[in-house]
Amino acid sequence: MSEAAISVIEAVVVIVNSTVATAMNLMLFFLVYEDRRLRTVFNFFILNLSFADILVSVNMVITMALNLSSPDQIRENPGCTVSGFVNILCFVASVMALAAVSINRYYLVVHWQTYHVRFSRKRAVGYIAVVWILSIALVVPPLIGWGRYGYHEDKSICFVIWGASISYMVFMVGMCFMGPISATLVSVICIIKHRRQLQKTLGDKKDISKTQRNSIKSGDTKLVSAVQSEKITKEEYKITLSVIIIVSLFIVSWGPFVIVMFLNAVGKVDVPRWVEFSSIVLGCMNSTGNPIVYLILNKNFRNATRRRFCKNRVAVSSNDNYATRKKKSENSNFTVYN
Repeated sequence: MSEAAISVIEAVVVIVNSTVATAMNLMLFFLVYEDRRLRTVFNFFILNLSFADILVSVNMVITMALNLSSPDQIRENPGCTVSGFVNILCFVASVMALAAVSINRYYLVVHWQTYHVRFSRKRAVGYIAVVWILSIALVVPPLIGWGRYGYHEDKSICFVIWGASISYMVFMVGMCFMGPISATLVSVICIIKHRRQLQKTLGDKKDISKTQRNSIKSGDTKLVSAVQSEKITKEEYKITLSVIIIVSLFIVSWGPFVIVMFLNAVGKVDVPRWVEFSSIVLGCMNSTGNPIVYLILNKNFRNATRRRFCKNRVAVSSNDNYATRKKKSENSNFTVYN
């Protein structure tokens, strides 16, 4: 097969994946815009992740289009440097946004008493700004001599030439792969430990009925805290599960890319072109999987989708209103900040 035919096939694969990813992530923005109930602090972090994923998808389409129409232009140093900078910035921002989502879950479940202070809307905007500032700071070094940007023939994109600086490669793997994974694992472990401690505390009070729990004032501070936390963790459990699934998708999607990156940097292994290209496509597919997970596992997004697109919107809306009224009556003594 000719090189031109291979380039066309690669472009079609990337464009299809990027189109689906962009559409799914834009759908999250649309749902939040349409439904005020979805405008929570946590969903701000989700939208930040979606925005980064949209940039990844759109930039990949632009890169492939330029690669087909003006291959010499994109491979020239100035153009390739700009393209490589934007490429890695989008990837890094997506990873950092994912880490921010995980940390947000940890504070909501474990430190729910102070969550509304630590994660007010104003502070959330500041945290999101930090994500982007940090992302930019991480991808600037190749512009000033620590590593360099260049064209990857086997991936058909401009990116960091990892072999130009092994130290920068190790630094980026630590910050952009191991860092987010570690932050998420620590958050998940702390959530699990907190939940077990919660169950143990409530297990020691098995003789207390639900009505008695809701009428507790201040006699048993530890039990009051446990009952309140139980209500929060039950509501947030599926959302936390969705974060775990998204991080797992991240590892599966970007793990092969990191392995190929190491093999290229070492230079002692001849990696086939299809493996090189597949690793970058698999990484980009992560941007498609993220919104799908939230639309399936997040009840609020799922109900909003039904209200907007299903024919029986009225029935769904009525059920939601009934569930909301019932939930408020059951949890009248507790407030969940999200």
